Amino acid sequence: MTDSSQTSRRSFLAASGGAVLSLKYAGASWAQEDAGPAYGTWEDLMRQKWTWDKVVHGSHGTNCQGGCAFNVFVKDGIVWREEQQGEYGKSDPDAPDYGPRGCQKGLRHAKYMYGKQRVLFPMKRIGERGAGQWERISWDQATAEIADRFLDTCTEHGPESITMGLGTQMAMKRASLMGLGRFATITGSPLPEAFAGVGDLPTGVYLTVGEPLLGDTAASIFKSKACFIWFANPAVTRIPDAHFFWEARYNGTEVVAISPEFTPTAMHASKWVNPQPGTDAALALAMVQTIIAERIFDADYIREQSDLPFLVRLDNRRFLRASDLGEAGETAEQRFYFWDEATGAAVPAPATGFNVPPPGQPVPEHAERLSLGSLKPALEGRWTVTTPKGEVKVTTVFELLKTHVQAYAPERAAETTGVHPDVIRDIGRTFASAKPAMIYAGFRISKWLHGDLFQRAIMLLLSITGNLGKPGGGLQFMNLAKDSDQAAFWFDGLPPTLRVATLSRWDYVHADGEGLNREVYGDSVADHIEQYFQKSVDNRWFPDYSKTPWKMGFYLGSNAANWRASGKRWRKEAFENLEHIVACATDMGVTAMYADYVLPI
Repeated sequence: MTDSSQTSRRSFLAASGGAVLSLKYAGASWAQEDAGPAYGTWEDLMRQKWTWDKVVHGSHGTNCQGGCAFNVFVKDGIVWREEQQGEYGKSDPDAPDYGPRGCQKGLRHAKYMYGKQRVLFPMKRIGERGAGQWERISWDQATAEIADRFLDTCTEHGPESITMGLGTQMAMKRASLMGLGRFATITGSPLPEAFAGVGDLPTGVYLTVGEPLLGDTAASIFKSKACFIWFANPAVTRIPDAHFFWEARYNGTEVVAISPEFTPTAMHASKWVNPQPGTDAALALAMVQTIIAERIFDADYIREQSDLPFLVRLDNRRFLRASDLGEAGETAEQRFYFWDEATGAAVPAPATGFNVPPPGQPVPEHAERLSLGSLKPALEGRWTVTTPKGEVKVTTVFELLKTHVQAYAPERAAETTGVHPDVIRDIGRTFASAKPAMIYAGFRISKWLHGDLFQRAIMLLLSITGNLGKPGGGLQFMNLAKDSDQAAFWFDGLPPTLRVATLSRWDYVHADGEGLNREVYGDSVADHIEQYFQKSVDNRWFPDYSKTPWKMGFYLGSNAANWRASGKRWRKEAFENLEHIVACATDMGVTAMYADYVLPI
């Protein structure tokens, strides 16, 4: 290619926001190549510790969503030291402010930045992949050659053959994420999401309410009257927000830490409950059993805000639907019923009877609300409903739930959990009586086998006590940030062309997930999964990723070759077969070692 062509391609990348792939972090790397002034003994350093040339502002986005503001003291072009900025107000007038924010990990971040493991300049592979043979190249050469490969691949195979993989090092740095998002929107290259890919997606929560993250700001912790810290250790892992727990405790909140080991969080809590590892779901259901048996649940909330009053056919254990009663049409399968105590008949439940669009499409606004008006759904009982095919006996979900949780009575649950029945009943009563009550959980709740079932158990606990959707209540995962300004930058002046790929489905297609299932789980499970996978593609619930070959991958702050769920199979079947691999990395991990180009960030 001619020089003019190369210049055009570099211009293309710059104009489309592609600088996030290369030049964004170049200044830091160039600065590190300057040896700087020579210092003598440690006494010289200590004498000059409190001198600096300027103060700039920064944060630390590596695997942390805290976004804590720091004053960064710079001397001779080097980060000399850092201090918490401490300029935070309140997000709520009834809660404490957010200061102080920052932690020891953040204060040591500059040491990592200047560590010997850092990648300092662009490199190009000159040997076999994984052999560790590299050539140092200039930024001009790197960006020109990467742009050439990018455009050649787009031209030959289409933009969907190139992925923009990102990890938490990129996702937590909002400015960088916005640049990447805009570039992906302009080019049409897919972004395989890593949220579910690393096991952070709370699938049980998503299956229950259709939204994965229900959290509020950390200040909502202060508003709770009972805060159960479950599957989390915020005194260590959420240091900037941990003060809200202890301030809430001084404000009268019962802070209960539930963990097998005595953690720093448990040390500061009002009470520590230590179930056996892996028995948390049983403990939650035992609390549910206590609340139902003692009838301290929130009946009015359950009637309006949950599906517990919905009628269930006793012959097939499916919801009673309008289609069972002879109604035709696409929405008949989605119209459900409860038994109205006022009229003594089965009546349609408000706000049901419409289809939910496939994932990724906006849910249309419906005028109908959950408000019951004069209706009073029954929670308990059995009735007979006349259908075109004859009479059908029905009951409520709540009635079936009562029967199900009998197996988790505290005396029986104690045998599994190791928690005394009196303690189970005590914390169950505490949670039911506190208004509002909150469960604070960490992302490891999503990483355990059957973690989805535990999530559904605590969502049930929140539902029967009326604690979903209320300030100071609900399931809190993290201090959620607003993303409207980020989305505005991504899509400003652009059509909706962003493609976010479901990582597990992407790998299933490109790394022979069906073959892996047959090898690990056997033909029966593999056939079952493959059947529904193909059905989702045929019904256009998800895109068909197999239509376009995967040819090029960018990995930005992501060491995917080290953590991908299918391990060696993914590396052999997919990753190593890519024609072009570009890694933007702080150090030489497995992914960078396999790359064709490595760019420092």
